[in-house]
Amino acid sequence: MPMNDTTKMFVNKVLHLSKKIPLIRSKLDAFKETKRLEILQMEKDAYWKEFSGDCYGGFYGIYKSFSEARSSAPKTKLNNYDSIEQAEWDKKQFELHFEKLQAYDYPVIYWISRLHELTGKPFRVLDFGGNAGNHFYAYKKAIIHDFIEKWVVCDLPNIVSVGEEFKKYHEARLLSFVNSLPENYDVDLFLASGSIQYVDESNPAFFIKYLKRKPSYLIINRIPLLNGENKSKITLQNVHKSYSPMYTYNYNEFFASFCSIGYEILDIWRDFSCNCIIPHESRLQIPYYHGTCMKLM
Repeated sequence: MPMNDTTKMFVNKVLHLSKKIPLIRSKLDAFKETKRLEILQMEKDAYWKEFSGDCYGGFYGIYKSFSEARSSAPKTKLNNYDSIEQAEWDKKQFELHFEKLQAYDYPVIYWISRLHELTGKPFRVLDFGGNAGNHFYAYKKAIIHDFIEKWVVCDLPNIVSVGEEFKKYHEARLLSFVNSLPENYDVDLFLASGSIQYVDESNPAFFIKYLKRKPSYLIINRIPLLNGENKSKITLQNVHKSYSPMYTYNYNEFFASFCSIGYEILDIWRDFSCNCIIPHESRLQIPYYHGTCMKLM
């Protein structure tokens, strides 16, 4: 039976007075906190269920190590990116978007063109995590200059197999593949687009120690950087057919790691096509990624 105005006023007055009594107030506060935590857990459980399914690009958790992240992954799919299933999915995406540029590619194209104009010579490119040659085909079509002397893609064995097979049917004599960083390859331009954060190395400049010499230029794109005092963290990403641990770097520490070994920052840009946001996790909220171009001084 609906309450009339007089009854409502009486109930509200009783509630108001009861809040002033310490024992009742503490009971009410405890009840509200219990319900808040119950709702929060329900929301976390719902997100975990979503993350365990087809939540492509979603993130979950903060971990102390890559091994801890892998062991915490849902059992609904593989926790190893180097799988036939993941490579087949990447192949389909590669064929679907062959030679097509994404929004995040344009700063890279600008800087490759600009650096080619400044140096006046083609580059020996090492494309770290370059998949089946996605960047090679798309950038070669978009940039009118003859800017490639040699283009080497470094990626996981199953993905390299896809790239090698695809190369047989396309004009790609300047393209080659390796599944580990080539120690004896002279690199003019090191390119990494959305890749170095998936390597179990806390220092983002880790790749330098594996190369014959420091590359003259670095273009690192699609990087998750934490602002302020937030330290670098490890999270877990759903990458469609598998789960993969991923570093999120502190902004200042990321650039300091390169400046400390002799690199000068030429440009920094924001990539709004990517983000890393974990519901109910205030320590890891990255609304957009970054890209950068650097020059060896």
